[in-house]
Amino acid sequence: GVPSLSRKGGGGAFPASYTTSLRATCGVPYSTRGFTNFGLVMGSDVWNHPDKYGVSVMPKSQYEDLRLEVDYVSGTGLTLNEAKSLSDEHHIDFYMQEVINGSDTIDLPQRLHISEVTWILDSIHAVRYKGHLTKVKRRLTSLNPADRIWLDSKTSVVLVEPFAYFYNSEYHHVYAVSQLVYLKLARLLEADCSISLILDQGDLELTRAIEELLHYGLLNTNIDADYVMHDNGFQLVKSSFVKEVGRSKEGLRVLLSCATHRMCAVNDFSFALLSLFEKPITKNEVRDILKKEGLSTNEEQLNKLVDNCMKADILQLIR
Repeated sequence: GVPSLSRKGGGGAFPASYTTSLRATCGVPYSTRGFTNFGLVMGSDVWNHPDKYGVSVMPKSQYEDLRLEVDYVSGTGLTLNEAKSLSDEHHIDFYMQEVINGSDTIDLPQRLHISEVTWILDSIHAVRYKGHLTKVKRRLTSLNPADRIWLDSKTSVVLVEPFAYFYNSEYHHVYAVSQLVYLKLARLLEADCSISLILDQGDLELTRAIEELLHYGLLNTNIDADYVMHDNGFQLVKSSFVKEVGRSKEGLRVLLSCATHRMCAVNDFSFALLSLFEKPITKNEVRDILKKEGLSTNEEQLNKLVDNCMKADILQLIR
């Protein structure tokens, strides 16, 4: 119950157990997320009543007389250094270099920070309603040929040779395409293009890029996104914008969706199993392949793998 992680500002932190419970019970993923490790601020309730929170306040040195935060020792839970390490591991900016083509960094447009009231209301009306549903990535061939596409109002494009980076400041989604594909797309957007006009180009790379940009909300169309309960009849495919960014302390492989910054951890067998999803495939077909190879399939574990990877945008449901 030690408040090891919190929103920036320190003294107003919720205990980790409380935020986990609130997130699970109320379906509010935004108001309880942490931007940095917990800072013990002088004058806060934790500073005034350390015994109540199970921490010991460390005295400041003579060179820290102007510092407003103090170091502490946790009686239970994460230590100060462990909290900092965990915060760094899961902070979006920590992975920004992974998101944007290796070690080179670029300046993205300023992020929009929606008020917490808006986030909570959105969570009540959208997150809880769609929490058990999965967004479907639709092929252009399944859309109405007369429908048109346009750049979302909150999407900006940053050109850094040889890529064009689409960035949505509301969802913080990032997607990179080659500048050649971007120039083709820009000409189509200027012409108020329809789905049929895009398909007439016969450009597979351009078509796939547009499907991804629509899926992540970087482009818009007249058709509302589908949210469905996935079952064995739907095809699944591994996202093309996924990186392995390291291993957890338990030795699991940590996978990152560079488009949405979501992550999940899988063991070595599950990681190998994900190779079956390089091309569209159903769960039933996966079971048949495993059975043919003489490998036993645990229904619950397979469903858990698929669900976790879909929540992290590692796997996509397609139509």
